[in-house]
Amino acid sequence: MPARSVGVAMALLLLTGCRGTELACTMIAAPSGVGVTVAKDIAAEVTAVRLTVCHNGDCHDHSVELSPGSISVDQGCSGTDPDSVCSATAVPDGTKVGFADVPGLPAGPIAISATLTRSGKRSALKAIESRPRRSIRTDRCAAARATRRG
Repeated sequence: MPARSVGVAMALLLLTGCRGTELACTMIAAPSGVGVTVAKDIAAEVTAVRLTVCHNGDCHDHSVELSPGSISVDQGCSGTDPDSVCSATAVPDGTKVGFADVPGLPAGPIAISATLTRSGKRSALKAIESRPRRSIRTDRCAAARATRRG
């Protein structure tokens, strides 16, 4: 192939491989909300969790559906090169987990209180204040969209 053709092919490769502000946004349609984990020492006794989430003076109650919690256990890889197949399996860990879908969580502080139903009795837990975490990826996606619109 003549040197000129190689140079043109390389230039095209560079142009098609570099897309400026193009970014795959993996957090599209990811729910916003509050994750719950019930510790294994009380999980068997807890049958229900209800959260009250407050922000900007507005409070909403959310029932949390609980499921058995698990950990991932490494099952190893078929080899050491980057194309090797690796696997893991989920193993119950004795906890219970759930998620309260809370649309429109702000970037600022929120207050969360919980009521547990444990051994048939309801108990209120002390409220905590938290600041929702956003992934760095989500922030970059928003910045990329704003740049394209601008």
